[in-house]
Amino acid sequence: MIQTLLISSRFFFYNKNRNLVIALSLCFFISLILLLNHHLRDSNNLNTLLNNIFQFSGIFSALLITIVISKIFQIRQEKLNRLKEIISLSHRTTDFRRICKILYDESRFWNQGMRQKMEGKFKNLSYFHLHLDSLKKTTNELEMISKFHEEKNLLGSNFYLAVKSFLSGEKRSFELELYDDYDHNIIYPFKLIQKWHGASSANTFWYFLENKWHNYHTAFNFNALSRHDQETILSLAKKINPKKYESSTFNKDLLVKIGNDFESYIFPRLYNLTYYNNLGIPKTIVLLIRILISTMIFGVFIPLWLSSIIIINLDIKIFISSVSIIILSLSIIYFVFSFKKILENEIKISHENI
Repeated sequence: MIQTLLISSRFFFYNKNRNLVIALSLCFFISLILLLNHHLRDSNNLNTLLNNIFQFSGIFSALLITIVISKIFQIRQEKLNRLKEIISLSHRTTDFRRICKILYDESRFWNQGMRQKMEGKFKNLSYFHLHLDSLKKTTNELEMISKFHEEKNLLGSNFYLAVKSFLSGEKRSFELELYDDYDHNIIYPFKLIQKWHGASSANTFWYFLENKWHNYHTAFNFNALSRHDQETILSLAKKINPKKYESSTFNKDLLVKIGNDFESYIFPRLYNLTYYNNLGIPKTIVLLIRILISTMIFGVFIPLWLSSIIIINLDIKIFISSVSIIILSLSIIYFVFSFKKILENEIKISHENI
C-alpha cells in the first residue's frame, strides 16, 4: 500500500502536466465549497445564473467550433497537397517496378540453376522474409529461411528476390499496370511502402551491380536483354527523372543510379508523405472536440433543459446546476492551460511540411 502511494506521488510531482492537475484539483474543491456554502435558494436567481451560463457557453462553443473547423480544413488541404506529390512519386515507383519486371521476366538474365531453385524449392520465400525482422514468420517460413541459408549455388538470389518483391502487391499476385506505360494514379498501401523502405529493397541494385560486382558479375547476363528491353528500360528511366537520364545510355550503372534514387530519396519521401496522410485526427483537435462536447452538454443543453422544466424540484435543479458549473469551469481551465501547447504544435515545423 505504502509503495503504491509512493509511486503515485512520484508520478504526480514529476509529471510534466502536474501544474494542470493541481489547477484542476483546486478549481474543483473551491467550486464545490462555494456551491455548498453559498448555494442558491431562489428560482429567479437560479434562472438568471442558468441564462448567464448558457450565453457564455454558447460564445465559448462557437469559438471552439471555429477553431476545430478551420483546423480540419487546414489538415484537409495539407493532405491534398501531399496527395499530389504521393501520386507523382507513385508514378515513378510504377515505372521502377516495370523495369524490375523486365529484368525478372528475362530468364536468361539470371543464373539458371539459381532461378530454377528459387521458383521451385523457394517459391514462397520473399525478400521481406530475409530482411525484415519485424515481419511475423510462421514455423514453415522459418524452416524455409533456414534451408535457404544452408543452400549452395544460389548466386544472386537475394537480388532476384529483391526484384521480385516489387512485382506484386499486398493482395494481388499480378498487377495490370506493369503491362503498359500509362500512369494509373495508383496510391500504394502504406504497409507495402513500409516493407520496400524498411527492407532497403532498392539498395540491392547498388550492392550487387556495383559494390559487390566483382563477386556477382557471372550471376547476371546483361547481354540477354534484348534491344527492345534495353530501350524500354532507358525510356522508363527518363520518365522517372527526365533531367538526370536524358543523355544516358543503357548499362548496369544506369540501374545502379535508379536504385540509388529510390533508396535515398523516392521511397523515404513516399514513406513519410503516405504516413502523414494516413494519420487520423490530431490530438489537439481531439482535445478541443472533447472540451466542446463537455461545454455543449454542461453549459448549453443542461441549462436549457433546466430552464424549460418547471415541475422539477428546486433542490434537484440546484444540484444539477452546481455539477454543470464545476465541470464547465474545469473544462475552461483545461482549455486555458492546453492552449499554449496547441499554439506550439501549430507553429512547429517538421520535415513533412517542407
